[in-house]
Amino acid sequence: MNVILELMNGQKLKGKLASPFKPDKNQVDVILNDDSEPQRFSMDKICCVMMESRRQLPRAGGEPEIVETFGGHRYRVTPFEGRRYQTGFFGFSIETNTPYSMVFFTALGVKRRTRQDLVGEILEKKGHVSQSNLDTAIEEQQKLRKRRLGEIISENIDVSQSVIDQTIEKSRSSEEDVSFRPSKKTLRVGQILIEAGLVTREQVKEALSLQGKGKEKRIGFLLIELGYITEQQLLSALSTKFHMNLINLEDVVPTRETLSTISMDLVRRFQIFPVEIINDHLVVATHDPADPTVENTLQFYANRRIRMVVASSEQITALIDRYYTRPKTESLVRDLLGTMTQEEVIATQEEKPDLLDEEPDSQIVTLVNNILVDAYKNGASDIHFETGFPRKPALVRYRIDGICQIVHQIPPSQKKWAVSICSCDKSLWAFCVA
Repeated sequence: MNVILELMNGQKLKGKLASPFKPDKNQVDVILNDDSEPQRFSMDKICCVMMESRRQLPRAGGEPEIVETFGGHRYRVTPFEGRRYQTGFFGFSIETNTPYSMVFFTALGVKRRTRQDLVGEILEKKGHVSQSNLDTAIEEQQKLRKRRLGEIISENIDVSQSVIDQTIEKSRSSEEDVSFRPSKKTLRVGQILIEAGLVTREQVKEALSLQGKGKEKRIGFLLIELGYITEQQLLSALSTKFHMNLINLEDVVPTRETLSTISMDLVRRFQIFPVEIINDHLVVATHDPADPTVENTLQFYANRRIRMVVASSEQITALIDRYYTRPKTESLVRDLLGTMTQEEVIATQEEKPDLLDEEPDSQIVTLVNNILVDAYKNGASDIHFETGFPRKPALVRYRIDGICQIVHQIPPSQKKWAVSICSCDKSLWAFCVA
């Protein structure tokens, strides 16, 4: 039988089977085209074995899916749900233009499996939602994708939608050139509102961020927000779609070696948690397995093959809080100031016409110095301050290993410290982002 072996390094070798293929033997003997003697390949060196088959194939029984190997290749197959093997599984190619219609994928060679049916369809098949529920969620998703920038700004600051609409209409009807970025309408709207004094540049940036997040929100999470399903039901559907184990993290106690494989910044960025190391694989828990770039990023930084498993967001957050440093919130300003008294910190919560006239420069300099020390200890190359919307916390970000991550959140009652830092001295502008 003619075969093609895909090796772990992505190389493909053509040849013929020297003996019947038996997955349980954990090896395969192949006569390559340019050799007369058979060569033996161990299953742990192979991603898959593609076999030429001219006879009628048995009914696969599974749902069509895309299989991605560690060799970097993708295959559209229907898995055979008959006999199960510890070393891997059989799939039958959906492609009609290949004679290699039967494929055996090794357990170690498969990077990712994704069923082609949608999460909503899986939830419906499991009896968790009705078609009416799905229609409602899809309608809500469409609304989020069409949400205008002005609507988001109006919801987050004390400016009515009518005032925003009138300002935009007046500006566009005038002959003055106030375009911010003519090629992007949303940014032009933001610039109009900035020049009218209705919003700040930071508020426009945050509104654009919220607009982007709304457009990216997936059906599963909308169904949870609408109260149609629980997170556990969504996780069950996601584990089915991506062929990932759904695990309980309640009794997980990771080793120091496991925790050291992924930095605190990556853990926060992706909301994931390293569970254990098995041979050369790192098992990582996630509550959102839909993004394949997470695995690629983790594999690069951990220098290991990644095995993703699915777990609840609550359990993942609890483990992050237990084993990684928690971000400072209400105590941030007091902790970083160090030498300030509690009365002085409380005084900053009062509304004042000009904080810079009321607060000594020495206190702000002390805060800046302590933030610089904190950033240095964490290996940061940049520090970013973002004041954002009035009723939202100010953000302090550190750039570590090229990734800009939120490390502190300053509550609205204490935000004027962040505003003061970005306003008090030109020498600070080098590391302040407006």
